Amino acid sequence: MGIKLATSTYSFHRLGMGPEGGEPPPLERMIERCADLGLDGIEILGRHIDSTAPPDLHAIKGLAARHGVAIVAVSAHHNFVTPDPGRRLEQIDILAGWIDVAHQLGAPFVRAFGGRWGTAQSFAAFMAAGARSRRWRATATTTPTPGAPRRSRSPATTPAAGA
Repeated sequence: MGIKLATSTYSFHRLGMGPEGGEPPPLERMIERCADLGLDGIEILGRHIDSTAPPDLHAIKGLAARHGVAIVAVSAHHNFVTPDPGRRLEQIDILAGWIDVAHQLGAPFVRAFGGRWGTAQSFAAFMAAGARSRRWRATATTTPTPGAPRRSRSPATTPAAGA
């Protein structure tokens, strides 16, 4: 069995910087393009599904099948980053709805996000915050050597500065 390749509909949405222009092509064209490129599958972002009505999902599933493109996942369109518990519960319901959509499309996976969208003013700020977070984690944690005893990084066992 050889390697199978798939892409995400997000790959067709390059924020106006690609040959497709400022807006992504319609989902139907994305599926057709995957077939043109010889790709085996597609992950569909929830935001690229215009209607979740059963007849519309059936049409998407049929188009993908006719083109030999498997729908490998649905990427849920939700956001758990909110301090309001009621809004977080609403987001769980939204995620459950995307699970139902994936089932109707025959997708075996749903990609869910913990969230961070909308928490930074720009994509550059978002990426900078991620870089700072990675640097902090790199200094705050250690990767254990296989078979070595685990060490605690609690303040009681961490060497004092300058020691």
